[in-house]
Amino acid sequence: MKRLHYIAAALALLVIPVSSACAQQVMLTPGTLVLDGSARSGEITVGNPGGAVATFRVDDAFFIQGADGQLSAKAAETAGNSAHKLLRVGPRRFALAGGEGQTVRVAARVPRELAAGEYRLHLAVTNLAEQAARADVAQARHAASQSLGVVIPFNVARGVRVLLRHQVSPEGGRLAGLTRRREGADAVLAFDVQRLGATSLLASVVPFARGSDGRELKSWPAIGTSIYAEQSSRRFEARLPADELPSGASLCARLEHSDPGAPRLPAAEACAP
Repeated sequence: MKRLHYIAAALALLVIPVSSACAQQVMLTPGTLVLDGSARSGEITVGNPGGAVATFRVDDAFFIQGADGQLSAKAAETAGNSAHKLLRVGPRRFALAGGEGQTVRVAARVPRELAAGEYRLHLAVTNLAEQAARADVAQARHAASQSLGVVIPFNVARGVRVLLRHQVSPEGGRLAGLTRRREGADAVLAFDVQRLGATSLLASVVPFARGSDGRELKSWPAIGTSIYAEQSSRRFEARLPADELPSGASLCARLEHSDPGAPRLPAAEACAP
C-alpha cells in the first residue's frame, strides 16, 4: 500500500454529509470508484488534513435510495445488490501524520455464478480521534441540557461509492416532463431525470436559456443528481431569477453524465413548452 504526501485542495470531500465543524478531518478521492470487466481493481486515497497524527478506519456501508433521493442505511450483508462479499479492501486501519495520505486498494472477486448487474458499496472512512471526541460531545450535550448552552453535533465519516458492474454497461439517462411556471420573482423549471439501463445514473443538470435561433444565451449552476438502480426516475425543480431570463427565450435543461465508468456518454437536452 502506498503512502504519500498530497495537496489538500486536490482531494474531494465525499458522499456522507458532515457538518462544517469537522469538514477537514477526513479527505478522500475519488468520490466514485467503478469496477467492471475492464478494470477489476482500483485505488482510493485517504488524506489527513489536520496537523496531528490520526488513526483512520475503513468500514463497509450500504445505502438504499428513496424516491426523493435520500439515502437510508441497510446492513451491507443482507442487501441483494451489495458488493460487500465481492470486494477486498486494504488496509482497513492506518495512522497518518498531518498532511499525509494513504492509498487503499480495492479489488473485485467475481464468482462464476454471479448474476449480471450492478453491485454497490460505500467505503466509510472514519477519523478515530474525532470519533472519540464525539463521546465528549455527547457528554457536553447532556450537560448543556441541564444549563444554558448549545452543542453542535458532528459526524466524522466520509465515504467513497464503489460500483461493481458485472456484464452490464451504463446507458445514461434522459430528461422528460419539463414544465415552467412563474412564482413571484422566480422562474421555476421542473423536470424528470430518467435512468436508463441496469446501472446507476451519475450526472448533473444544467438549466439554460435558449434563443429562438437555437443559441444558448445563459446558463445557471448545475444541479447534481444520482439515481441508483432501485429508482427509475427523480423529479427536480430549478428556481431561477426571472429577471435573468432573456426576453423570449426558452427555458431548457442539459443532462451531463459524470459516470467515471462511461466518460463518453452524450449529454441530453430538452426544453419546456
